[in-house]
Order: sequence, then C-alpha cells, then structure tokens
Amino acid sequence: MSMCRTRFLVILALGCFPPALFVPRSTAMSRSAPRYVTVSDAMVLRPPHAAAGIAEASAELARHLELVLGRPVPIREGTPAQWELGGARPFAFILLDSWSASSWSGNKPVPAGYSVGARAVWLTPGAGERRADAILTAVYAFLERECGVRWFAPGDAWTVRLTSGPLRLRQTSVWVRRSEAASRIRVVLEGAAPEAVTAAVGAGLPEELRPTPEIGRKRRAVFRTWLRRHGLAARPAPAKGTGPTVRLPSDLGLPLTSVATTRTALDEVRTQLDAGGTVDLLLPSPSWDLSGPALYALVRGLERPDEPLETWIAEYSLAFGSGAFQVRQYFRYWRDRMMAAVGTHRAEVREMGWGDPTLGTYRFLGKELSRDDFTKSAAFLHAAFDDGLGPNAKRRLEHLLLAHAHARLIATVLQNGIAAAATPEDLDTALEAARRLASFRREFRSDLRCCLPCLALRELRAGDVAGTLWRKLFDGVVPAVRLPEKWHFRVDPDERGASQEWQNLPWPALAKWPTLRTDRPWEFATGPIPLPGDGGMAGYDGSGWYATAFDVRPAWRGCPAFLILGPSEDARTVYINGKRILESNPDATAGVSLPLRIRIDPFFTREALHQVVVIRLRDSGGPGGLRNPAWVCLRPATKQAKTNAGNAAAQPSPADDGATP
Repeated sequence: MSMCRTRFLVILALGCFPPALFVPRSTAMSRSAPRYVTVSDAMVLRPPHAAAGIAEASAELARHLELVLGRPVPIREGTPAQWELGGARPFAFILLDSWSASSWSGNKPVPAGYSVGARAVWLTPGAGERRADAILTAVYAFLERECGVRWFAPGDAWTVRLTSGPLRLRQTSVWVRRSEAASRIRVVLEGAAPEAVTAAVGAGLPEELRPTPEIGRKRRAVFRTWLRRHGLAARPAPAKGTGPTVRLPSDLGLPLTSVATTRTALDEVRTQLDAGGTVDLLLPSPSWDLSGPALYALVRGLERPDEPLETWIAEYSLAFGSGAFQVRQYFRYWRDRMMAAVGTHRAEVREMGWGDPTLGTYRFLGKELSRDDFTKSAAFLHAAFDDGLGPNAKRRLEHLLLAHAHARLIATVLQNGIAAAATPEDLDTALEAARRLASFRREFRSDLRCCLPCLALRELRAGDVAGTLWRKLFDGVVPAVRLPEKWHFRVDPDERGASQEWQNLPWPALAKWPTLRTDRPWEFATGPIPLPGDGGMAGYDGSGWYATAFDVRPAWRGCPAFLILGPSEDARTVYINGKRILESNPDATAGVSLPLRIRIDPFFTREALHQVVVIRLRDSGGPGGLRNPAWVCLRPATKQAKTNAGNAAAQPSPADDGATP
C-alpha cells in the first residue's frame, strides 16, 4: 500500500449504520501477507444524540489520537449518509453497539474487539453487552495495542505514547476478553468514601485540606476510568464479612512503601482467586503519584504472573522518556530501602504502634528514614532532566519531584516527633517542621496528586503524627512546662470514682496511686495495675483516672495559662483542683479524638502548694488511656510577660520530682 498521507475518518455509530457497510475480514486477507494502513490525520464522527457510552468513547478516542498524531482531532456529529456526501470514502473507524454488531454478523454472537480492514476499522462491544461504557473495552484495546498508548496511573499526566510518527496499522482482527481473574477482582477505594471525607471535615481539618464535592466526584470518575482501561471492576466499600479481602499496602505519603510489598499482595490475590469467589482489593486512599507504580504492577502482575517486579518498574518508567533509566534507579532505591526497613521488621512495626498498624508504620519510618535517603534518591530525579526530555515526560518528572519533596517534609515531621518533644526547644523545632509541611500542602494543593484530605485524616487517626492540629494549638502561646510522662493512675472497673469524687482527693492521697506511663495505651502498661481478678491492664475496657500536679511560678503572673492535651480515642473529663472544666467524647464517625487546649488559670488555687490535674478516661474498646504528652503553656500579654514566660519555661517544676522515669 502507498505510504502517502491517508485521510483518517473515525465514525462512531449507535445503531445507525446499514449492515451492508460492515463486512467481516475476508479469507483472502487472512491468508495473504500482512497488509498495512498508514494514518497521519483523523477526525471523529459520532451520531447525533449519542448515548453516554458512545459520547465518552468518542472523547477518549479523539483525545488520545491527538496525543498519538500530534494534531487536534475534531469530533463531529452526523450519519454515514452525510459522511459519504464528501466524495471518496476516507479511512474510517466504526464503533458499533451490540445490536448493530449482531445484525451485521447475521445475529451471531460477536466478541468484543476490533478489526482493521483496508478502508475501515470496526470496533464492537461484544454481543449481549448492555452497559453504556461497554464500547470503551474495544477502544482501549485498540489504543494500547495499535497506537502504543499506555495508561500508567489515573490522570492525563500519566498517559503516554511509546512510539512516534504516523500510525501504521496492520490489517488484522483482535478479539479482547476480560480475563477470568480480573473479572473476579473488585477494587475498593477504601479511604475516599463520602463518610470518611465528611468525618475529616468534622474532625477540624484546616481549610486547605478540606475536600469539596467537585474534588471527590472528579477523583472517583478518574479512578473508575482507570479501572475500566485495565479490565477491573469498582464497587463501594464492602460490608464486614462479605467475602475474602486483600489490602494493597498504603504508601502513607512516602515513596513506594506500597510497591515494596505489591508482590506479596498479588500472591494473596491469586491465592484467594484460586479458592473461588470474588476478591475485594482494598486500596487505602491511594496517592496516584506514589501508588501509581503499585497499581500498575498489580495489573501487569495479573496479566503476566511470572514476570519479576523489576520488569514492571522498568515498564512503568518508560513514561518518563529519556529519563526512564534514572527514574527506574529512583524506584529501585526506594523498593530496596523500604523492603529492608519494613519488610524484615513487621513485628517491630506492629509493636511500635501499640496495636495501631498505621501509627506503628509512621513511627517506624520516622525512626528508620534519614535525610541521606531523600538526598541520594533525589539525585536520580535531577539527573533525569536533560535536553532530550519531552514536555509530557518533563511534566511527569516534575510531579514526581514534588511528591518526593512532600514525602521528605513528612519524614522530617516524623523524625522531630511533636509527641516525643521533651523540652520547649524540642517542641519548637517539631512545630516548625509541621508548619513547613502545612505551608507546602497549602501552596501545592492543586499540583499534588495525592488525596490530601484522606492522607490528613489517616495522620489524625494515627495520633496527629504530622501535626495538622498540634501546631494550631500552640499558635500564640509559649510552652512553659511539659507535665510528667508518668502520672498516678487508678483503675475504676466498677465506676465508683465519680460517686466517690476521686477528683477532690488531696494531692498526698492521689500521689499514693501507682504510676502509669502516658506515652502508650494502658493495655501495654509495663507494671502491674491493681485490677479485680487480674494482675494487669491487658484487654481492659472501662474507666481509669489519671492525676498529676505542677507549680504556678511567680513569672507566670499576668499570663493566661492553658493545658494542652494530646489526642486519645476515649471520652475525657478534665478537672483542675477538683473543678470540672471539660468533658469531651471522641468523634465516632471520624474514628479520632482531637488534641485539646483548655484555659486553666481561672481555676488555680493560689494558696495551694501544687495545682492538681485529674483526668477521667472511659475506654469502650481498642487501645485506651493517655498516649500523648500534656503541656502547660502561657499566652504572654506584654513583651515583658513573654520574657518572663520564656524564663519560666526553662525552670523545672518541683512537682516533677520523681515522676519522670
């Protein structure tokens, strides 16, 4: 066939083409040597008043043909009769619905796929298909197999054509069927459920992290489209006990923590499928810039189960053009690093979270990762920028660098540890890291491809590890005293404390209670706590009372004082010198309780030696007790008061004697 430019006409039809227009591939064509059609231009023609599936298919085909051919591809509406008025018939794409396909073949079943002829390409959704988007199966198969279009992760930035130049199509027929394995996998975007987003707003997320309905709808639409491209099905979050489930590991906003364990998840999927039934694959609110490699590896792993993980990463890296090798080195670095850090220390990770695997992973990574990890890996991405990098690959690389910078800031916050700060100086350093992270998220909110509300909600549930709310509680105040890590504690299984007014006991009586650490749930207490019929707190659900004391110093005069409490999952009642000043319950919908800032100076007893703080907690399930530090802070009223507050912060509290381990 001549290699001259051939006008390429794409016709999309929904039951409006005469059967005579469609003829099956001839026997002669199948027996002769391969014949090719060269296409350098295209136009999309769809029927008037097209159904939603046909309209979406026409838009997808036109958009990606423009990517392939490097020129705009217009979409027209019309009928075959109007098209033939133009004279000689140009090359055509013809999309059929199931009724037209069966009519063309004499009412015989037609498999989904496409057939490339000398003058046209026929695409069919398969006989019996009634879904509005069924025609997309054939469109996606054609674009990937014939045009070289690949979809790596949801979003335009991750769509790439691996070849260039005019399109050269081989005259052949390709029938595509969804694999049996893929047909029994239902993907659930667990963290992006509407109730989770609503809970995130109710939990007090800052304005820059609050989702909008438009953001949620767009993300869900993009996600569903990506699943259809890869032959997977989506479904709402499953109810408990509905069948086997497999959880794809969460990336927690850090590079490739999920890719490192994707092979394990894939093996589990295959095991569940071999046992029969449908598998629900739970994706914990994936961030496309970081979870993209994991999702892509999962899909390719189902198609080619014998391929190693390195093959998938290399294939994914092709989206970065001439920078593919350096990006592959970046992925390899983090795969090896996370496998070494997390893969061989799973028991330690669970232990560090005190029963909360998300908190354990955050805390472990904060301890394990270093600045050198991010510096070394960023060098690969910077080396990928060269003169031969195309505009699309450059845009992808910039997004990856942005995700890398975001991950580095998260790691810095974890390493400084707001909850672990022992001095005002340490606390200031940790809060500054949290402010830098918040500022970065606010500035690049529209460019970061991760779901920031879902990520922030997960961080809140893990104890506000990124300081989303911690930093706001310390705005405008000066830390003066961190209350002891060990508080006096008394268990209250019979709920007698309130009726006996334990909050009014004198400090010498409270000081006789045994001590309990407040940096971990009471179920993990190291020392025995008196409990009827038991020698410890393991598995205890019920009430417990904490008590500690601090001194009011002369330098605090004229400064309002505040008590700042870290988050816990329990109902809390706070007393100062026997007076109840706060009663709060956790947000059952959000699954989190928030840090609190309470003004306490009006309740000080001037003549008392110590100011006594008593907290009653009621745990109804899961880890219980205080698990974060408590601070007394001052709000300076004048410049001199600010100086006095700073001086007071440097002095130890007499009430701390013997209380800190």
